[in-house]
Amino acid sequence: MRFLEILRDFQTFCHNGLPVVGRFLSEYLDDWDGKQFFNEILGLLKLIQITEFKELYDTVLAQLWKHFLDYSLINKLLVLEAYFQLLKYWGTVEYPRLTHMKIGLFPDGSANCDNALLSIVELVAHINEITVVALRGALEEQSPAINVFIHHITNMYIHTQEIFVKLKVPVRLQIPQSLVLEHIFTFSPVAFSKMCKYAISQKNTVLPLLKESIIFHETLGDTKTATVIKGQLSPDSLKSLESVTRDILLVVSPTVVSRMEDSLDTGLDITKHFISNHPAFLPLTVKYFSETSYDLSVAQDIFAGLTSDRRYCDDQGSDMFSEISSHRMSLSVFYKSRPSSIARVSNPDLDSFLEYIGCNLPDLGDFIRLFCYPPKPTMSIASRFTELTESSGVSSFEPNAVKKKRLARLKESEEETRRVSPRGGGGRAAASPRGASKELKRKSDSRDANSSKRTVLAEIN
Repeated sequence: MRFLEILRDFQTFCHNGLPVVGRFLSEYLDDWDGKQFFNEILGLLKLIQITEFKELYDTVLAQLWKHFLDYSLINKLLVLEAYFQLLKYWGTVEYPRLTHMKIGLFPDGSANCDNALLSIVELVAHINEITVVALRGALEEQSPAINVFIHHITNMYIHTQEIFVKLKVPVRLQIPQSLVLEHIFTFSPVAFSKMCKYAISQKNTVLPLLKESIIFHETLGDTKTATVIKGQLSPDSLKSLESVTRDILLVVSPTVVSRMEDSLDTGLDITKHFISNHPAFLPLTVKYFSETSYDLSVAQDIFAGLTSDRRYCDDQGSDMFSEISSHRMSLSVFYKSRPSSIARVSNPDLDSFLEYIGCNLPDLGDFIRLFCYPPKPTMSIASRFTELTESSGVSSFEPNAVKKKRLARLKESEEETRRVSPRGGGGRAAASPRGASKELKRKSDSRDANSSKRTVLAEIN
């Protein structure tokens, strides 16, 4: 036991895995009872050098799975925490090392890894499967620690994704739909807002990063890595993200409510599941009406009319993320935004209520503005430049402020030239032939500079 502790602490201190650790675990776990040296085994697992995922699963992860269902919910959470640590180690240390062909601190034991990014993506898929199994078991057993499990496992997903984005690791982490639903039907507005922030991050940050990575690797001729990234942007891969986003819209959308086949039950009453009736937002709803000067009867009428604009939509297409995930931009998308079927809010009281909720929960407000409101009309590239420069000429590509500053500097230079010129009355008598020679040379240089500046000014105008 002492040896395993020393080995675990040494790897943790170096933040690098020893190649012999993977071989040791593959042999030791064959006869492991699932309990002895539990923490030490998980500590060694966190820093295994990257290899083909199938090899890792057959030799290590499959042995842990034999005992996983017998663990308590907290021990299951510890196992998943070790998996996420291994995922972060592969993404932040091993993937850059193999990509840039750097020499690691210890000898390289990843000779069997053909594509590092593919191994990381497959590890993410395995983590998703284990998470769903653990959550299902906790719900069936009604474990008292389920809220702790949901909180920590969600933070692991979000924090790992943030690290990958910061280090530009092209891997997308999809929070399982069952875990998202636990946050949607919760009594905590913070937990609900966390899912809104996740959906915004996927649309505005993660998907554009993957698209840029595809272009980068295709430019380098790395077709294998580009293919792995494209797989994360396929319609099948984005189907789960589309479903959970529509599930969130079931609660917060002020107008159109549409769902896919994998979304919530279509028989739900949309008027009862709006944000104004949601238990998590009940304190904010009560606070909103208490701060207004409406009479009780008027406030009741306003509250009942908050769901007047909500209706079902038969749109089943997975086009919510299509403009970002598509590999080629169509002409219609290039010149103007895609037409939207989202209806505008016609109730001013509803608009005021949503603005109040968004001010108290910024992530929820950003989600509503991004997914619930129609996109603002855009102009062509030429129209944008015309609006900025108030001109359609060639020189209009230069902003007016910059142009005025440049002309002011040229004007000051001309005035300085006139000041030292004899015709300007500012000339100074030379004290000696050498001084006169220097003065004539200075005048000649000023005329040349003035002439060239006037020529440039004429060409620009």
